[in-house]
Amino acid sequence: MPFLPPPYLLPPRSGDCHFNRAASPWHQATLSVSQVGRVRLEMTIPWIGPPPPGRHALSIALVWPKGKPLPTPSRVAATVADTLQSARPSKTRGPGLDRFPLTLERWTGEIFTRKADRALLPHAPKVDVCLCVREVLAWVSRVLSHRWPSFLDRREWIYRAHWLTALLVSDEIATRYLEDRASLGDTSALRRAEPMLRQRIEAAYRTRETSPRVTPRRFALALVDQVFEPLFPVSKRRLYSRLLDPTRKFGLDDGKLWYMILPPEDRKRLKALCPAESVYALLSWRETERELNDAANWFLSWWWILVNVGGPYYPGVRPSTEPPPSPEHPAQLYLLEVPGVGEWAAHVWDALYK
Repeated sequence: MPFLPPPYLLPPRSGDCHFNRAASPWHQATLSVSQVGRVRLEMTIPWIGPPPPGRHALSIALVWPKGKPLPTPSRVAATVADTLQSARPSKTRGPGLDRFPLTLERWTGEIFTRKADRALLPHAPKVDVCLCVREVLAWVSRVLSHRWPSFLDRREWIYRAHWLTALLVSDEIATRYLEDRASLGDTSALRRAEPMLRQRIEAAYRTRETSPRVTPRRFALALVDQVFEPLFPVSKRRLYSRLLDPTRKFGLDDGKLWYMILPPEDRKRLKALCPAESVYALLSWRETERELNDAANWFLSWWWILVNVGGPYYPGVRPSTEPPPSPEHPAQLYLLEVPGVGEWAAHVWDALYK
């Protein structure tokens, strides 16, 4: 599939520094930073209708004053989605564009869209808008400040770093479980969880396929959802966005979701943290070797967490005593309680963005 043209809505400015990111041919972003003035982020948000029928790619431009730190990406993404669906456009200087003011506490910005796309805005799926904008803003935050804005929401970037680690590990586990199950050893927990994982796949794909297939990639996504949702106390559940969301309009049917979350270059950098050829190869390391290597410890911790589908007990993770265990989640775990989670998250972000 050919790439769409870059999502330029605003006239170019001389002297700007440009940064580009393309998760797929239909989901691209361009960041323009000037010496003074305002930051511009122009991007495409894809989805597949109905409504309306067909494939769509909405172009938006997000503009805000340089020097003002971005709020948490997930909060900005939710505000952008709500604004596009419900706000009325204001007057704009450029021809053929609609302008929407954006306010989030003390942070202010603007959104620009094409007037020709006005009829599309009410139909842009909120879950897809939030996903695309959040992922791009996470990248922008690192480009602008050279570090994750942990002073704004320490929990979010820690959860996210471990979530990406789990995605990489689950890809290996799913492939072996479906294609070479004997190599995993004890798979009793995975076998017990398999009906639930298949239900997640069925729910996500049944509107697109008569008999949804269980592929290694889909199994991996379902496994991460199954394990990560109980990691969040109810009060923090907003921090987790389900991967196999049946309401998603893009990414499920054509395999792009994985690459929107973990683009090939990010996957390569994250995999480079693994001190062996694969996470599976770490299983043969002696215990003394693992103890002296933080990366080996964390990759193997997520391996055991995922193979055991969350618990109740596994190396390196302490079950929470509040709320009390339930039959559905015998050991609900609060990730921030685990010693060393912040240090590993810092290693992940340095690998991805430095």
